[in-house]
Amino acid sequence: MIDLNHILLFLAVIGPLAVLANSLRSDAITSWRLSSAIVLAITGVAWIFFRPEAGYIGAGAWFALLFLPAVGLKRVA
Repeated sequence: MIDLNHILLFLAVIGPLAVLANSLRSDAITSWRLSSAIVLAITGVAWIFFRPEAGYIGAGAWFALLFLPAVGLKRVA
């Protein structure tokens, strides 16, 4: 059975990897690359030290560093 932690962990790993792949393919702003790397680092450290809560921690970092800024930029534009 897949629980919410595993779903959020998948989101916190695949989302930043997709952003990194997209930003490396084009000449995107480096802040998105940095944000993606930070989210992956936080998720990796959480996976090593706090495995039962790693999905929640990684999803929180993803939400704060990637999702909210993207929604904010969309609203500004």
